[in-house]
Amino acid sequence: SDPHTESILQFLLALDTKSQSMAFLDLVFQGLTESKITKPLDWLGNGISFYADDSVFWETLLEIMETADLDTEKTGELLEEKLKELHPQKNSREALMEELALAINVKVKDGRKLKTFVAGLKKYILKETPPDEIRWLIKEHKGEKYECVFVEIEEEAEENWKLPIYYYASPDLLTFTVSRKMMHSVIERSLANRGNKIGPIKGRQFPKDSSIAFRFRQNALILLENGSRETLFEESRRKSWENIPILNEWKRLQVESPVSHHEKWWHVRLICPGGGDYRWNNDFKTMESTIFGHPAKPANLSPTATHFMHNIHEVRFGVTFENNGLRAKGEVFHK
Repeated sequence: SDPHTESILQFLLALDTKSQSMAFLDLVFQGLTESKITKPLDWLGNGISFYADDSVFWETLLEIMETADLDTEKTGELLEEKLKELHPQKNSREALMEELALAINVKVKDGRKLKTFVAGLKKYILKETPPDEIRWLIKEHKGEKYECVFVEIEEEAEENWKLPIYYYASPDLLTFTVSRKMMHSVIERSLANRGNKIGPIKGRQFPKDSSIAFRFRQNALILLENGSRETLFEESRRKSWENIPILNEWKRLQVESPVSHHEKWWHVRLICPGGGDYRWNNDFKTMESTIFGHPAKPANLSPTATHFMHNIHEVRFGVTFENNGLRAKGEVFHK
Protein backbone atom coordinates (compact mmCIF):
# COMPACT_ATOMS: atom_id res chain seq x y z
CA SER A 1 0.00 0.00 0.00
CA ASP A 2 3.10 2.28 0.20
CA PRO A 3 2.22 4.17 3.41
CA HIS A 4 3.93 7.57 3.61
CA THR A 5 3.47 10.89 5.34
CA GLU A 6 2.75 12.87 2.14
CA SER A 7 -0.41 10.85 1.50
CA ILE A 8 -3.71 12.57 2.32
CA LEU A 9 -5.96 9.81 1.00
CA GLN A 10 -5.45 6.11 0.38
CA PHE A 11 -7.82 3.35 -0.74
CA LEU A 12 -6.77 -0.30 -0.69
CA LEU A 13 -8.46 -3.24 -2.42
CA ALA A 14 -7.34 -6.84 -1.94
CA LEU A 15 -7.30 -9.06 -5.05
CA ASP A 16 -8.08 -12.74 -5.37
CA THR A 17 -5.72 -13.74 -8.18
CA LYS A 18 -7.36 -17.19 -8.42
CA SER A 19 -10.87 -15.86 -9.04
CA GLN A 20 -12.89 -16.39 -12.23
CA SER A 21 -12.59 -12.69 -13.07
CA MET A 22 -8.80 -12.91 -13.04
CA ALA A 23 -8.91 -16.06 -15.18
CA PHE A 24 -11.01 -14.15 -17.74
CA LEU A 25 -8.53 -11.23 -17.73
CA ASP A 26 -5.70 -13.71 -18.31
CA LEU A 27 -7.44 -14.85 -21.49
CA VAL A 28 -8.01 -11.26 -22.64
CA PHE A 29 -4.39 -10.20 -22.16
CA GLN A 30 -3.10 -13.44 -23.62
CA GLY A 31 -4.84 -12.49 -26.87
CA LEU A 32 -3.72 -8.85 -26.78
CA THR A 33 -0.07 -9.59 -26.11
CA GLU A 34 0.01 -12.60 -28.44
CA SER A 35 1.70 -14.44 -25.59
CA LYS A 36 2.25 -18.17 -25.38
CA ILE A 37 2.14 -17.84 -21.60
CA THR A 38 -1.16 -19.22 -20.32
CA LYS A 39 -1.26 -16.77 -17.38
CA PRO A 40 0.15 -13.39 -18.47
CA LEU A 41 -1.10 -11.82 -15.21
CA ASP A 42 0.77 -14.30 -13.05
CA TRP A 43 3.01 -11.43 -11.94
CA LEU A 44 0.08 -9.77 -10.16
CA GLY A 45 0.16 -9.65 -6.37
CA ASN A 46 -2.66 -9.62 -3.86
CA GLY A 47 -3.71 -5.97 -3.87
CA ILE A 48 -4.17 -2.64 -5.58
CA SER A 49 -4.25 0.82 -4.00
CA PHE A 50 -5.24 4.32 -5.05
CA TYR A 51 -3.85 7.36 -3.28
CA ALA A 52 -3.45 11.12 -3.39
CA ASP A 53 -0.43 13.03 -2.06
CA ASP A 54 -0.34 16.53 -0.67
CA SER A 55 0.57 18.95 -3.49
CA VAL A 56 0.14 22.47 -4.88
CA PHE A 57 -3.08 21.31 -6.54
CA TRP A 58 -4.79 20.34 -3.28
CA GLU A 59 -3.37 23.32 -1.37
CA THR A 60 -4.64 25.72 -4.04
CA LEU A 61 -8.04 24.04 -4.14
CA LEU A 62 -8.33 24.32 -0.36
CA GLU A 63 -7.33 27.97 -0.43
CA ILE A 64 -9.97 28.78 -3.06
CA MET A 65 -12.71 26.84 -1.26
CA GLU A 66 -11.97 28.42 2.12
CA THR A 67 -11.72 32.05 0.96
CA ALA A 68 -14.71 32.29 -1.35
CA ASP A 69 -18.24 30.92 -1.63
CA LEU A 70 -17.99 29.75 -5.23
CA ASP A 71 -19.84 27.32 -7.43
CA THR A 72 -18.04 24.38 -9.03
CA GLU A 73 -17.46 26.13 -12.36
CA LYS A 74 -15.96 29.28 -10.82
CA THR A 75 -13.75 27.23 -8.49
CA GLY A 76 -12.45 25.31 -11.50
CA GLU A 77 -11.66 28.53 -13.36
CA LEU A 78 -9.67 30.00 -10.46
CA LEU A 79 -7.80 26.73 -9.98
CA GLU A 80 -6.93 26.67 -13.68
CA GLU A 81 -5.57 30.24 -13.49
CA LYS A 82 -3.36 29.37 -10.49
CA LEU A 83 -1.90 26.31 -12.20
CA LYS A 84 -1.20 28.26 -15.38
CA GLU A 85 0.80 30.76 -13.32
CA LEU A 86 2.99 27.87 -12.10
CA HIS A 87 3.40 26.38 -15.59
CA PRO A 88 3.16 29.20 -18.16
CA GLN A 89 4.67 27.05 -20.92
CA LYS A 90 1.95 24.41 -20.63
CA ASN A 91 -1.73 24.59 -21.52
CA SER A 92 -4.29 24.30 -18.72
CA ARG A 93 -4.76 20.53 -19.00
CA GLU A 94 -1.03 19.79 -19.03
CA ALA A 95 -0.49 22.11 -16.05
CA LEU A 96 -3.22 20.26 -14.17
CA MET A 97 -1.62 16.88 -14.86
CA GLU A 98 1.74 18.10 -13.56
CA GLU A 99 0.29 19.02 -10.15
CA LEU A 100 -2.48 16.42 -9.85
CA ALA A 101 -0.91 14.14 -7.26
CA LEU A 102 -2.86 10.92 -7.84
CA ALA A 103 -1.41 7.44 -8.29
CA ILE A 104 -2.27 3.76 -8.52
CA ASN A 105 -0.12 1.00 -7.02
CA VAL A 106 -0.40 -2.62 -8.11
CA LYS A 107 1.25 -5.26 -5.97
CA VAL A 108 3.92 -7.27 -7.84
CA LYS A 109 4.89 -10.82 -6.86
CA ASP A 110 7.18 -11.63 -9.82
CA GLY A 111 9.19 -8.83 -11.43
CA ARG A 112 10.47 -10.94 -14.35
CA LYS A 113 6.97 -11.97 -15.40
CA LEU A 114 5.89 -8.33 -15.13
CA LYS A 115 8.63 -7.27 -17.58
CA THR A 116 7.46 -9.90 -20.08
CA PHE A 117 3.85 -8.74 -19.72
CA VAL A 118 4.69 -5.02 -20.14
CA ALA A 119 6.86 -5.69 -23.21
CA GLY A 120 4.05 -7.63 -24.88
CA LEU A 121 1.40 -5.03 -24.04
CA LYS A 122 3.65 -2.18 -25.22
CA LYS A 123 4.23 -3.98 -28.54
CA TYR A 124 0.48 -4.39 -29.04
CA ILE A 125 -0.33 -0.73 -28.23
CA LEU A 126 2.37 0.64 -30.57
CA LYS A 127 1.18 -1.70 -33.32
CA GLU A 128 -2.48 -0.68 -33.04
CA THR A 129 -2.04 3.09 -32.44
CA PRO A 130 -1.08 5.66 -35.13
CA PRO A 131 2.42 7.08 -34.47
CA ASP A 132 1.20 10.69 -34.24
CA GLU A 133 -1.22 9.83 -31.41
CA ILE A 134 1.21 8.28 -28.94
CA ARG A 135 4.83 8.67 -27.80
CA TRP A 136 6.69 6.21 -25.58
CA LEU A 137 9.71 7.58 -23.73
CA ILE A 138 12.18 6.14 -21.24
CA LYS A 139 13.17 8.58 -18.48
CA GLU A 140 15.43 8.41 -15.45
CA HIS A 141 15.46 9.73 -11.88
CA LYS A 142 18.05 8.93 -9.19
CA GLY A 143 19.50 6.28 -11.49
CA GLU A 144 16.16 4.50 -11.81
CA LYS A 145 14.48 4.16 -15.21
CA TYR A 146 10.76 4.72 -15.64
CA GLU A 147 8.61 5.09 -18.72
CA CYS A 148 6.16 7.72 -19.94
CA VAL A 149 3.40 7.38 -22.51
CA PHE A 150 2.13 10.64 -24.04
CA VAL A 151 -1.35 10.20 -25.51
CA GLU A 152 -2.73 12.85 -27.87
CA ILE A 153 -6.09 14.17 -26.64
CA GLU A 154 -8.30 16.02 -29.10
CA GLU A 155 -10.77 18.64 -27.92
CA GLU A 156 -13.17 20.66 -30.05
CA ALA A 157 -13.27 23.80 -27.90
CA GLU A 158 -9.56 23.91 -27.05
CA GLU A 159 -6.21 22.99 -28.55
CA ASN A 160 -5.10 19.38 -28.49
CA TRP A 161 -2.95 18.33 -25.54
CA LYS A 162 -0.90 15.32 -24.49
CA LEU A 163 -1.97 13.21 -21.53
CA PRO A 164 1.12 11.84 -19.75
CA ILE A 165 0.95 8.40 -18.15
CA TYR A 166 4.05 7.56 -16.12
CA TYR A 167 4.73 4.08 -14.83
CA TYR A 168 7.50 2.56 -12.78
CA ALA A 169 8.14 -1.01 -11.66
CA SER A 170 9.89 -1.40 -8.31
CA PRO A 171 10.65 -4.84 -6.85
CA ASP A 172 7.20 -5.09 -5.24
CA LEU A 173 4.98 -2.39 -6.83
CA LEU A 174 3.90 -1.20 -10.26
CA THR A 175 2.95 2.48 -10.02
CA PHE A 176 0.95 4.63 -12.45
CA THR A 177 0.51 8.40 -12.24
CA VAL A 178 -0.05 11.43 -14.46
CA SER A 179 2.34 13.63 -12.48
CA ARG A 180 6.10 13.67 -13.12
CA LYS A 181 6.70 15.16 -9.65
CA MET A 182 4.78 12.36 -8.02
CA MET A 183 6.65 9.73 -10.02
CA HIS A 184 9.95 11.11 -8.71
CA SER A 185 8.63 10.87 -5.14
CA VAL A 186 7.58 7.26 -5.76
CA ILE A 187 11.08 6.38 -6.97
CA GLU A 188 12.73 8.06 -3.99
CA ARG A 189 10.54 6.16 -1.55
CA SER A 190 11.26 2.90 -3.36
CA LEU A 191 15.02 3.53 -3.11
CA ALA A 192 14.69 4.40 0.57
CA ASN A 193 12.81 1.17 1.14
CA ARG A 194 15.69 -0.74 -0.44
CA GLY A 195 18.23 0.79 1.93
CA ASN A 196 19.49 3.87 0.01
CA LYS A 197 20.17 6.92 2.13
CA ILE A 198 17.36 9.16 0.95
CA GLY A 199 15.18 9.19 4.00
CA PRO A 200 13.21 7.01 6.37
CA ILE A 201 9.81 5.64 5.45
CA LYS A 202 7.07 6.88 7.72
CA GLY A 203 3.32 6.49 7.70
CA ARG A 204 0.47 4.71 9.43
CA GLN A 205 -0.71 1.30 8.24
CA PHE A 206 -4.24 0.29 7.33
CA PRO A 207 -6.21 -1.87 9.78
CA LYS A 208 -4.68 -5.36 9.70
CA ASP A 209 -5.91 -8.03 7.23
CA SER A 210 -8.36 -5.74 5.44
CA SER A 211 -10.05 -6.77 2.18
CA ILE A 212 -11.04 -3.14 1.57
CA ALA A 213 -9.54 -0.23 3.47
CA PHE A 214 -9.22 3.52 3.26
CA ARG A 215 -7.41 6.30 5.08
CA PHE A 216 -8.18 10.01 5.06
CA ARG A 217 -5.77 12.54 6.53
CA GLN A 218 -6.31 16.18 7.41
CA ASN A 219 -6.28 17.93 4.01
CA ALA A 220 -8.56 15.31 2.47
CA LEU A 221 -10.94 15.68 5.42
CA ILE A 222 -10.91 19.46 5.01
CA LEU A 223 -11.84 19.06 1.33
CA LEU A 224 -14.74 16.79 2.30
CA GLU A 225 -15.74 19.22 5.02
CA ASN A 226 -15.74 22.22 2.69
CA GLY A 227 -17.75 20.34 0.11
CA SER A 228 -20.48 19.32 2.56
CA ARG A 229 -20.51 21.92 5.32
CA GLU A 230 -23.42 24.10 4.09
CA THR A 231 -25.79 21.16 3.65
CA LEU A 232 -24.68 19.50 6.87
CA PHE A 233 -24.97 22.77 8.81
CA GLU A 234 -28.60 23.27 7.75
CA GLU A 235 -29.48 19.66 8.56
CA SER A 236 -27.76 19.76 11.97
CA ARG A 237 -29.48 23.02 12.89
CA ARG A 238 -32.87 21.66 11.85
CA LYS A 239 -32.43 18.53 13.98
CA SER A 240 -31.21 20.61 16.91
CA TRP A 241 -34.29 22.84 16.78
CA GLU A 242 -36.63 19.81 16.57
CA ASN A 243 -35.85 19.11 20.23
CA ILE A 244 -36.86 22.57 21.43
CA PRO A 245 -40.71 22.19 21.50
CA ILE A 246 -40.72 19.21 23.91
CA LEU A 247 -38.02 20.82 26.06
CA ASN A 248 -40.20 23.93 26.29
CA GLU A 249 -43.10 21.75 27.50
CA TRP A 250 -40.96 20.28 30.27
CA LYS A 251 -39.76 23.78 31.19
CA ARG A 252 -43.35 24.90 31.66
CA LEU A 253 -43.70 22.15 34.28
CA GLN A 254 -40.93 24.01 36.15
CA VAL A 255 -38.54 21.04 36.15
CA GLU A 256 -34.94 21.88 36.98
CA SER A 257 -33.46 20.38 33.82
CA PRO A 258 -35.75 19.69 30.83
CA VAL A 259 -33.06 17.53 29.17
CA SER A 260 -32.57 15.34 32.26
CA HIS A 261 -36.33 15.15 32.84
CA HIS A 262 -36.91 13.91 29.29
CA GLU A 263 -34.15 11.32 29.66
CA LYS A 264 -35.58 10.11 33.00
CA TRP A 265 -39.07 9.44 31.66
CA TRP A 266 -38.37 8.53 28.03
CA HIS A 267 -34.90 6.95 28.36
CA VAL A 268 -33.62 9.07 25.50
CA ARG A 269 -31.21 11.96 25.92
CA LEU A 270 -31.88 14.83 23.53
CA ILE A 271 -28.58 16.05 22.13
CA CYS A 272 -27.57 18.91 19.88
CA PRO A 273 -25.90 17.58 16.67
CA GLY A 274 -23.54 20.55 16.76
CA GLY A 275 -22.04 19.37 20.06
CA GLY A 276 -23.67 22.07 22.21
CA ASP A 277 -26.06 22.04 25.17
CA TYR A 278 -29.63 23.25 25.66
CA ARG A 279 -30.35 26.22 27.93
CA TRP A 280 -33.22 28.55 28.79
CA ASN A 281 -33.38 31.92 27.01
CA ASN A 282 -35.30 34.18 29.39
CA ASP A 283 -35.68 37.03 26.87
CA PHE A 284 -37.47 34.86 24.29
CA LYS A 285 -38.97 32.45 26.85
CA THR A 286 -37.71 29.37 25.04
CA MET A 287 -35.07 26.71 25.23
CA GLU A 288 -32.18 27.16 22.80
CA SER A 289 -29.04 25.45 21.59
CA THR A 290 -25.74 26.94 22.72
CA ILE A 291 -24.50 26.28 19.16
CA PHE A 292 -27.46 27.08 16.90
CA GLY A 293 -29.61 29.36 19.05
CA HIS A 294 -33.36 29.02 18.39
CA PRO A 295 -35.62 29.68 15.36
CA ALA A 296 -36.54 33.20 16.47
CA LYS A 297 -32.88 34.16 16.89
CA PRO A 298 -30.42 31.81 15.14
CA ALA A 299 -26.84 31.97 16.39
CA ASN A 300 -24.43 33.88 14.16
CA LEU A 301 -22.08 30.96 13.65
CA SER A 302 -19.86 29.74 10.83
CA PRO A 303 -20.89 26.32 9.42
CA THR A 304 -17.26 25.22 9.70
CA ALA A 305 -17.22 25.16 13.48
CA THR A 306 -20.21 22.78 13.64
CA HIS A 307 -18.98 20.23 11.10
CA PHE A 308 -18.39 16.81 12.66
CA MET A 309 -15.05 16.47 10.82
CA HIS A 310 -13.74 19.87 11.91
CA ASN A 311 -11.50 18.56 14.71
CA ILE A 312 -10.56 15.22 13.15
CA HIS A 313 -6.95 14.69 12.03
CA GLU A 314 -7.16 11.23 10.47
CA VAL A 315 -9.64 8.45 9.76
CA ARG A 316 -8.78 4.81 9.03
CA PHE A 317 -11.30 2.11 8.19
CA GLY A 318 -11.01 -1.49 7.03
CA VAL A 319 -13.37 -4.33 6.12
CA THR A 320 -12.51 -8.02 5.73
CA PHE A 321 -14.62 -10.77 4.22
CA GLU A 322 -12.45 -13.59 5.57
CA ASN A 323 -12.99 -15.78 8.67
CA ASN A 324 -16.55 -16.80 7.72
CA GLY A 325 -18.14 -13.39 7.94
CA LEU A 326 -17.86 -9.63 7.67
CA ARG A 327 -15.50 -7.77 10.00
CA ALA A 328 -14.99 -4.01 10.15
CA LYS A 329 -12.59 -1.84 12.12
CA GLY A 330 -12.37 1.94 12.18
CA GLU A 331 -10.16 4.47 13.94
CA VAL A 332 -10.66 8.22 14.29
CA PHE A 333 -7.82 10.50 15.45
CA HIS A 334 -8.69 13.95 16.78
CA LYS A 335 -6.45 17.00 16.62
